[in-house]
Amino acid sequence: MQEIASSKKADNGIIVVWKESGQVRDRTFTYPELKEMKIDADDLLGRPMLYKITMELNRYLLKR
Repeated sequence: MQEIASSKKADNGIIVVWKESGQVRDRTFTYPELKEMKIDADDLLGRPMLYKITMELNRYLLKR
């Protein structure tokens, strides 16, 4: 699991930024995806360092 470096609001969701294998990576999670993972969008925006990102079943998932 990788620690999240930052997050910011996008038109269709939230952009999450993290470091993986020495590279900065990012991915936009839509609001329906966040709801499915039971992630509060406002909490993710306000306190991204409380979350981690991992790859499971060929897709990225956020966990608190």
